[in-house]
Amino acid sequence: MVMLKCSGSNGVRELILRMNDMASQLKGLDMEMSEGFLVHFIMSSLPAQFDPFKINYNTQKEKWKMSELITECGNVLVNERTLAMINNLVKLLASLSSAIP
Repeated sequence: MVMLKCSGSNGVRELILRMNDMASQLKGLDMEMSEGFLVHFIMSSLPAQFDPFKINYNTQKEKWKMSELITECGNVLVNERTLAMINNLVKLLASLSSAIP
């Protein structure tokens, strides 16, 4: 579990679910870890692009449950994809406007 890392945004959800599954397996072996520790452990495994997300989490008083972590990471990924699409549209519009005499 310690060796699991996420190298990009595509695998973030899978990483979270795999680590959650491993924690469930440990629970079956009477080696249970708290949900708070698991969330912290997952946060430390996220790629650098999630650093602002981690800072935001660490400044909050309330700590998240696993379901909240999955939802919030999904929101970050949706926002990144939306921003990338907007950037691509801006580039396309700029190239089209330069082609018009």
